[in-house]
Amino acid sequence: MKYCPRCGAQLSDDAAFCSNCGTPFEAQQTRYQYAPQYQQQADSKNGSAIASMVCGIVSLFMFRLILGIIAVVLANKSKQEVGYESAQAKAGRICGIVSLVLSGIGIVFVIIIGILLATGVINGWWKELLNSIKYYG
Repeated sequence: MKYCPRCGAQLSDDAAFCSNCGTPFEAQQTRYQYAPQYQQQADSKNGSAIASMVCGIVSLFMFRLILGIIAVVLANKSKQEVGYESAQAKAGRICGIVSLVLSGIGIVFVIIIGILLATGVINGWWKELLNSIKYYG
């Protein structure tokens, strides 16, 4: 008996490809092989990938810049440890990048508003807004 190195399905000795996932086999595979570890098992045990996903999701709601950077770094670490990018690491990387982009947009917005306030371009408008808030509030 031999096992598929990709999905772990048990196959006959003369199988040229896996009947479960379609992975082709080389002609010179050994007769006795141990059942491989599945990628799903490696994914669930990969702490960096899970931490990346959690940091990425949380970064969408708070501490965007810090947690976004941590999510991307942990996704890279996970990919180096396992040798491929798991689903959790990919989710963490995407959420982290989205958070970093949103942080960048927020920083640019704050800088623009600061410049406009400092130069007095929206100073009169700002005072009117504050007065209307005080009047209605």
